[in-house]
Amino acid sequence: MPAVADLRPPVTDLRPAVTDLRFVICGAGAVGTALGGYLARTGRNVLLVGRPDHAEAIRTNGLLLENASGSFRVHPPTRSDISGLQWQESDVVFLACKSQDTPEFLRSLEDCPRQTPVFCFQNGIRNERWVSREFPNTYGVLVNFSARMHGPGSVEHTRSETLVLGRYPEGEDRFARRVAEALGEAGFQASVDPHVMAWKWGKLILNLTNAFMALTDSWVERAYSIAEERRFMAETMKEGLAVLRAHGIEPRMGSDGRADHFIAGLEASGAGHPALQGATEDRRTYPSTWQDLKRGRRETEVPHFNGEIVALGREAGVPTPYNSVLLEEVEAVLARGRGPGSLSLDELQEKVETAEADPGPGPSGGERPAGLP
Repeated sequence: MPAVADLRPPVTDLRPAVTDLRFVICGAGAVGTALGGYLARTGRNVLLVGRPDHAEAIRTNGLLLENASGSFRVHPPTRSDISGLQWQESDVVFLACKSQDTPEFLRSLEDCPRQTPVFCFQNGIRNERWVSREFPNTYGVLVNFSARMHGPGSVEHTRSETLVLGRYPEGEDRFARRVAEALGEAGFQASVDPHVMAWKWGKLILNLTNAFMALTDSWVERAYSIAEERRFMAETMKEGLAVLRAHGIEPRMGSDGRADHFIAGLEASGAGHPALQGATEDRRTYPSTWQDLKRGRRETEVPHFNGEIVALGREAGVPTPYNSVLLEEVEAVLARGRGPGSLSLDELQEKVETAEADPGPGPSGGERPAGLP
């Protein structure tokens, strides 16, 4: 019997050569804008769809993209609303919004032809499921690079450049390789893996620590260099890994694809994290949850990270005190309208110990994800 991915309509012959493609980047925040900026620099046809002030700034002054080597300015077309777009046969959608915004973007894509390929450049593991209900040619993308907004029209690429693409729920094809080639020419280390969702489950394990850094006002380079912080993060990851394995899921992460090796390396030295490769004292990588709290946003992706583990843990009967506390405390910070740094490491650890002693019902978490055995 052919693989599940092979049963879906092929896209290989539905699109012209890569150089003729139009990359429609929906949710052009920091990561999406950086993607578009690098593609535009190589002469690719790019359309950025982002917030009104961001889109207007790019239309007026162009997009300024900074990185460790310097900066450059490009002038890709922008929109703040994708409704009414004249879709083309050569279009490819890059969905780069946060998980909580995916349903809204899918509604805005109601006029997009159903055979249009959609690549999910997102954290979390539900987006591909949602997208594939509407678009049969759905691709997952592991995003292992970081960027941050400096203001409308200005983005900094802060570290790494790794992307892994594959068909959802599994498989690879010539079209994925052609898109990876375009991203490679733009400067990314882009590859294709038929098991991309296993890597995205691994990224979920990594993202479980975002809430910890946001609550304690830490950043990646600091957290991975302090033994006490590494231990808390490792316990959070171990808990998540135990939950996934209880559901028969073996996530891939780290240089050898072994999640347990990655976590052991974190406990020992923290050297396994890509942010520490070539890091300098003046460069700080803040996770997206920290940035959300700093900007006073009303939502974060924590329900799609830690909440996912809490929900799956409850279903499997696996305790999740670390992830439950992180989920509860981020929700409390949002309710109070506070920024990063509301709790110390010691305070968080005390709350975890209380939760371990009296588990209780815990927070609600999320719905059961797709793709479970």
